[in-house]
Amino acid sequence: SHCGASTGSNLLLTSSKCANVLSCHIRMTKACLRATLRVLASVVALAVAASGNEHACSDQDKGGGACDVFSTLQVHRAKTVQFQSSAFFDVLAQAFSDLAQLNSSAAAASLDHVSETEMFEAVELLSTATHALHEELRTSQTLTLLQGGETPVTSASAQMAQLLFSLFQQALLSMSVQKLQTHLIVRPNSFPNLLYLFKMVEGVLANIPTYLVDLKAAFGSTFVCAGQVVFADAVSLKRFLTSPQARTTQLGVSMLERDSLPSLDIGERLSLTIVLSQQREGGNGDFEAFVSAFKKYMFNDAAKARQKDATAKKLLDCLAQDYVEMPHGRGTRVLGLVEPNGTSFFVGKQGLNLFLVKYLHYVFFGLDPTDEKTMNKLYALFFEGFAGTPLVGLYFEKFGLPNLVWPPQMNAVQKIYEQSPALATFESTAEIKYMTRSEYARTAIALMAIAGILGPLNAAQSVMGFAPFPSWPGTELGSVDVRPIWDELDLSDQTALRSFIMECLRVSPPVSTSHYVTTKPLKARVAGWPRTFPVGTQGTTAMNVGGVDPDIWGPSVGSFDAARPNLEADLMAFHSVGRQAAGRRCLGQETAMTMLADMLAVVGAARRALPANP
Repeated sequence: SHCGASTGSNLLLTSSKCANVLSCHIRMTKACLRATLRVLASVVALAVAASGNEHACSDQDKGGGACDVFSTLQVHRAKTVQFQSSAFFDVLAQAFSDLAQLNSSAAAASLDHVSETEMFEAVELLSTATHALHEELRTSQTLTLLQGGETPVTSASAQMAQLLFSLFQQALLSMSVQKLQTHLIVRPNSFPNLLYLFKMVEGVLANIPTYLVDLKAAFGSTFVCAGQVVFADAVSLKRFLTSPQARTTQLGVSMLERDSLPSLDIGERLSLTIVLSQQREGGNGDFEAFVSAFKKYMFNDAAKARQKDATAKKLLDCLAQDYVEMPHGRGTRVLGLVEPNGTSFFVGKQGLNLFLVKYLHYVFFGLDPTDEKTMNKLYALFFEGFAGTPLVGLYFEKFGLPNLVWPPQMNAVQKIYEQSPALATFESTAEIKYMTRSEYARTAIALMAIAGILGPLNAAQSVMGFAPFPSWPGTELGSVDVRPIWDELDLSDQTALRSFIMECLRVSPPVSTSHYVTTKPLKARVAGWPRTFPVGTQGTTAMNVGGVDPDIWGPSVGSFDAARPNLEADLMAFHSVGRQAAGRRCLGQETAMTMLADMLAVVGAARRALPANP
């Protein structure tokens, strides 16, 4: 209703690339946002394809945007033969069907603590946000940019991204939409397709560092987001991080694709520990058994020894040489990504990325970092993956699309892991619930893709000053440049180095959220009303919100202070409260801290020898 039919028809033609676009839904650093925008562009193109066409709606319908969208989707579904996945189209059509059903007076009577006025306002806001996105995507230049494959994210597109995300954010910051989503979570079977749409859209938005802080400011310390309940007060955050948890196929606020996760060999059981429930919360013991396997073969004394040997030292020296010889300036943060500004050391194959592949695979698996053939296979899998998409992206929910072909390097890397020195003594025993060598290797690939490489990469970019801190509301942290602080550190003082690292991770944790699943009814006051959420409700533990909570860090929360007294005791960056945890503290915490401290010392010394320190 907000655009001409001809414009809508032209937009629809662009949606045929949607299936290919979704194959790179989640990507590291700048590619993550670019791929997400392509998905949103295709969503909008479908949703407004022929919104100028005539169609019938009930006279009782109000806020006609939802009815318009649903009707035109139905009309054009049969006509769009070039669209490559009816599954994704069905997901959208069903979600807008829920909006259309809500768009009547009769629906208001079925909603808990949502008035008729609020319901119509919520439907209108959600529809308006979609139409507003369309208005920003009308020009062919913008559409070409968003669907341009490996087209770099430019300053212009970064500004466009800021606007696009702010449009959705403004709608989702309204109390009426908050109340509607709360009802959907309390009664998950009432409008399941609309709840899925919330999970899909906010599952992207909530990865923008400041998004949950904005929701907390708008709705208080308890609210809903991406189909989950969020307790963002200091007491609750500490309680959830130090309690055992039930889990499902989520990574924080983002949905994982169940069929893409390692689940093989023995009854197709899931083996990725981050999605498994602990026994005290209803798990069957797989979590505890598989964690013990990874502690035994990867996170062990042999790995600690390799971190301090001559091979690791040589890798660090090579990293310092790359730093000196390559551009290593400061990036620009736009939403959840960092624009490189020509800084190839932090984003290209040579430099930091290749160092992490070599160093971590040497430490964890004992692989020879001078074996270029093996290292190239590892780099190709984790950073290039399938059609230029890093492997991590293929584990995420693809919004109804069928599973994609796995990268050709997957089997080769599995074999490399199986034959690595770290697994030379591997035994499939009752202690690890008879986990097989291949099951271990494929699970290790997923762990390295999701956390083992991406986490250290994000942390290293922060502590070395490439990635600016998020612009947390009410603080000046976004303008802090840590490089001059790094330049003044005593590089021989491990305590000083580790404190500097922890303060960086407080302000910008490499993993922002985790999730849990309730095993009993959950009572909370949300959107002004006491609610009882059913068993199976998902919750969010927002470590990034805890990192800037004045109730934890005091009045200096908005300052960079590596000497703050409670820094180590209250740090939440490793899914714990300091050393306090309930079995889910990051297995690689000490490896990461040692590696980052050594990097700061060795690269820092080389940096100080430069004529000028950019």
